[in-house]
Amino acid sequence: MTTFKEFPDDIVISIINYATIDIETDLPKWKPALHILGINRQWRILAKLAVFKYGYIGGLLPLHKDKHGVLTNMPLISCSAGTHYVKSLSISHTAEDSIKDLLLAINHATNSKWPNIQRLRFFSHFATYPSSTRVLSRSQRKYVDRLANGFVDSVSSIRTLDVMATRVDSLYHEFISAVINRTLITIDHFTYKGALFTLQPSTKICLQTADLAFTTKLDNALMDINPEPLQKLKLSNIGPSYAWNQFLSSNTTDSITFSNLQTCVLSNIGLSSLPALGYESLASTSVKPPILHFPRLRRLTVCGEWPLNARIKSMLSPPLEHLELQWWLPDFGLLNIPHLHFLNSIQVQYTLDSKSTDTEFFDKTNQLMCRINGVQFVKFTLYSVPDSLLWQQAQWPYLSALHVDLCADIHRVLLLLNEFPHLLRFKMCRLLGSNGCHNKDALLARLQITQPPKTSLEQFALEFRPQLADTVLDAHLQLLWWYFTQLSRLDIP
Repeated sequence: MTTFKEFPDDIVISIINYATIDIETDLPKWKPALHILGINRQWRILAKLAVFKYGYIGGLLPLHKDKHGVLTNMPLISCSAGTHYVKSLSISHTAEDSIKDLLLAINHATNSKWPNIQRLRFFSHFATYPSSTRVLSRSQRKYVDRLANGFVDSVSSIRTLDVMATRVDSLYHEFISAVINRTLITIDHFTYKGALFTLQPSTKICLQTADLAFTTKLDNALMDINPEPLQKLKLSNIGPSYAWNQFLSSNTTDSITFSNLQTCVLSNIGLSSLPALGYESLASTSVKPPILHFPRLRRLTVCGEWPLNARIKSMLSPPLEHLELQWWLPDFGLLNIPHLHFLNSIQVQYTLDSKSTDTEFFDKTNQLMCRINGVQFVKFTLYSVPDSLLWQQAQWPYLSALHVDLCADIHRVLLLLNEFPHLLRFKMCRLLGSNGCHNKDALLARLQITQPPKTSLEQFALEFRPQLADTVLDAHLQLLWWYFTQLSRLDIP
């Protein structure tokens, strides 16, 4: 009989990795993983690499609290001689945590050195502003600053910093600000989402990846980021002109060159929410934006309407290879872009809501389609598509993949396939099916189909609504099997 100790190390490691796959930021899931350490000596040695990889201070559920009443696993890891195993640390402040107890737990963690922590995460979210939001005294600021200095010294190998916090307690805000300003000049990867923090780095920030999203007032939020080393950039919820000011140097105010940027994601750069928040000046496009240069940009994603059409035109040029447009389609005729043949792939996600018209939608997609002859992969993902949409207006000869999310019957599916014979992949969700047809022949009679049409499909996926009767579903499956015998793959969830 095989015992645990007889398993090879690689098998044990695979089992341990599977058992700990989702514990990275979730202490309630981390605690059961401790049982792995008790199987035997071999498992305990190998499991420490995975179980002690993640550290937590603060959280949602009181499953494992330290003497200060804060959810944490740092004391246990420290007393188990596992400090050198920890690679990631998450610090969370929630409504269930006393901010003073949280800071005490952080202070207790600084009694040990954590030489291999490379990723630091800060979380904070309250439905309303915490009652402890107030002006701090000088002694409180000194205490927090001293705590932040000791903390940063104990986690001196940080390369990635994630800050995701809204409606932050004053003490926690001060602590995070101090940590950011101590680490921002040495890290490679920075995610900044939510509340405003006072950023005063002493030198220019050199990052490889930056993900910046603002949800509050932007006074003093400018970061002096060096655009040269950036390889991946995401900007969200910020005015179109203000967005690029993060990268202006004191010597150059009219142009910015992102020499090594390969991936760029721009989300809600129009920032329609800013006027509602009272920050109309930041949403204004009256300020002349700097000229941008992207000599190595390979992948561009634009999510939400972007009012500066001229700016996106400057980005739609070689060496760009992959373009993704989400919830917005530019007017390619107005942009005067003759072609996009240099692209390898284009993906469009679009919602046909009550504000959209069939004419506007097809005008813009047809303009796009006539410019992409030679593009290898073209995919449209459409949501909230009305049954009344006149697909005959679509002139999409180069469409490779189509994903339609709507409530329709099998007749609509087959009509779409007839409209787009060059499709390679097709997926339709929330399909009702033709009730009353309990066999394939009845369906064929209703649909007036005598033979399968010519199609280039290689992959086809349907998702039926659960209300469909079993006999009706079986009839649809028989029809699809007859209809798509040439397919290499047929997916029906």
